[in-house]
Amino acid sequence: MYIAGALKTLINQPSAYKMDIVALQEMRGTGSGILDKRDCTLFYSCDNKDHLLGTGFLVSKRIKHLIIDFKPIIPKICTLRMRGKFFNYIIVNGHAPTEICDDQEKDGVFMP
Repeated sequence: MYIAGALKTLINQPSAYKMDIVALQEMRGTGSGILDKRDCTLFYSCDNKDHLLGTGFLVSKRIKHLIIDFKPIIPKICTLRMRGKFFNYIIVNGHAPTEICDDQEKDGVFMP
């Protein structure tokens, strides 16, 4: 989201592959919230100041009416709650560092 045109490119990809929900990491935006577009809705949780990390969900307009709640917990974790036929579902999106990161960063991955 930080680079110009990235959001437009991101929005076009799920519809090309017929995906209704996409979990996103490394969004690099700021703040958290919900962004409605014509074909989909972006739910995001990013750092308030820096363009670092960030998680979110891209939901198609076809199933947006099933979304009950979105919770941005920290920039590395967010949840999406949606209505199902028999049960409600909670989808958790978490960002974890890769193998090339140092051990200190890996140990503190879910600390705010």
